[in-house]
Amino acid sequence: MIQDNEKEIAQWALETAMKNGCDGCRVTLRKGSENELEVRDGKTDRLHHSSGCQLTVNLYAYGRYSSVSTNRITKDEIRKLIDNGIKNCTFLMPDPYRLLPDSSLYYKGDDTDMGLYDSSFAALSPETKLSAALATIEEMRDSTGSVITASAMVDDYETHSYIISSNGFEGMENRTSYALSASISVRDGSSDSRPEAWWYTASSHWNSLQKSGIGSAALHRALRKRGSRKAPAGRYTMIVENMVVSQLLAPMITAMKGEALQQHSSFLLDKKGTAIASPLLTLTDNPLLSGHLGARCFDAEGVALSPMEIIGGGALQNFYINQYMGRKMSVAPTTGTTSILQAAQGTESAEEMIRSCRSGIFVTGFNGGNCNGATGDFSYGIEGFLIDNGELSFPFSEMIITGNMLTLWQNLSKIGNDPLQHMAWSLPAMQFDDVAVS
Repeated sequence: MIQDNEKEIAQWALETAMKNGCDGCRVTLRKGSENELEVRDGKTDRLHHSSGCQLTVNLYAYGRYSSVSTNRITKDEIRKLIDNGIKNCTFLMPDPYRLLPDSSLYYKGDDTDMGLYDSSFAALSPETKLSAALATIEEMRDSTGSVITASAMVDDYETHSYIISSNGFEGMENRTSYALSASISVRDGSSDSRPEAWWYTASSHWNSLQKSGIGSAALHRALRKRGSRKAPAGRYTMIVENMVVSQLLAPMITAMKGEALQQHSSFLLDKKGTAIASPLLTLTDNPLLSGHLGARCFDAEGVALSPMEIIGGGALQNFYINQYMGRKMSVAPTTGTTSILQAAQGTESAEEMIRSCRSGIFVTGFNGGNCNGATGDFSYGIEGFLIDNGELSFPFSEMIITGNMLTLWQNLSKIGNDPLQHMAWSLPAMQFDDVAVS
């Protein structure tokens, strides 16, 4: 937790900056710790602990802006940092758009942790984490001797932040997170390849973290990749697994960012209010889902957040525009970053989509590739399974999908009902028609 004496240091830094010529100032103090415990083939392979503290001072002086930071949290060090930062401002070009947010936009509530802090974090013993990792390893044991190597990791961290600004904002956040993951490689009897797979789950509280089924899921995913070969090139119905469908949404979100729009490097420029996807797609960013990873009451500037519809019935409703970009573009700001993305769900799971697909591909992973942010043209490496008459026929890898993002999302034909709740982008499986595969 941020202690009272640490708050006083941040407040002192703010006062010092204002006394030394700043027109405005924001101070952010963050500290936290992270632990990693990895077990490989039944033996402890790695233990890691790190902790740190950083104070960042955003300086608004002489119509210019500068940001300085240090992990030496002493008054002498901070005073030098601020003095140098203010002097450096005089060498920068004036930027009339760099201002603190209007104070009326700040979050003014008290419930800033959003149910995401586990007060028992410090009391969780290494033995408890080791037991969870060893149990995950046991789930990856295979009686046929196919397993080459298997590892399990427990990764946990806590973060605490305190933000104060010269025009009235003061807020704190405390977060914890736990993740249990498994990775495995197996022998492929039909070739020299070594299929690999992984799985994981995460939660803000240890007691609510799923601790069984992670290793067995990774084992199952690796074994079913044996016998991989290339699928015929063509145009396919493509079903994308819920774990990886965010890979296809990410370029759309990037193109909605104010930075891309202001630089005219977005394929969604001037598309607000028009159809950019199938009418099936309604996408909402809801930061206020208490207990859900990604929840937050305010952004990095202290601005209060609220649910926002991004895409409604296929039409683009809002962009991600922070305060600075809003001023530069002369448009109303929203927020600069995503929180919790959720899509309106359909009625079928991925398995049900597969059963109703006569011929297609089921994508379970992406292997490299890129998307042109200005045009939306993309090329991605994929792996997964060929679908034949409603069944997974054989695994494939080293295939490529190509096309344009707008065309792809307009060809969205089904949305699943199986979002993964432990992901901030909580998206279900999705089906796209007429996708070029080579």
